[in-house]
Amino acid sequence: MIRFYSARELAHTLSIPLNRWKRWAREFLPPDPLGGLQSGYARQYSLEEAFTVYLGGYLVSQLGFSIPESRAILLDLKEFLRKSLQNGSGTEMEPQELVCGRPSERTEIAIFGAHQSGPSQIPRFAYHARLCQPRRGLPQVGPSHWQVQYEERLMGTPAIRAKEAFPILGKVLQLSEVCTWFMTLLGR
Repeated sequence: MIRFYSARELAHTLSIPLNRWKRWAREFLPPDPLGGLQSGYARQYSLEEAFTVYLGGYLVSQLGFSIPESRAILLDLKEFLRKSLQNGSGTEMEPQELVCGRPSERTEIAIFGAHQSGPSQIPRFAYHARLCQPRRGLPQVGPSHWQVQYEERLMGTPAIRAKEAFPILGKVLQLSEVCTWFMTLLGR
């Protein structure tokens, strides 16, 4: 059964002021298909929509991006998350996996360089995503030696996507930790 959440319930559970949650929802989600302010229906959020709003708010409040920059980042990362979450078996994924990825992986995304492009002045970013598998001990070497495997992906604007063009500093989004915190607060 699919569970839906109200804005009041999410704001209370996540310890976010209700007016801030509603503002983030207006900024980071498309309009509610059941109606607007005058329809008499309160918006209901799926787990994926709630995480989108939470992640957008995290980008604004914790990493210091503006609302348009956060909207652009969410739009860019949406495709990455969907591609990285596809499992080859074709089986249906659990809601936690749909939002956060597989529990055994750790994902961090470095976000680089905002510059304006085009007539609408949309901010563009480059991303360096690292998906880390759980570490394994190497008993033949000793208990203090570990083996870590990870996959790296470069994404974003072609003009700044080359490895040489990456600036030294970028903001790092610890996606798996944000997701784990979100799911813990929701009790899932």
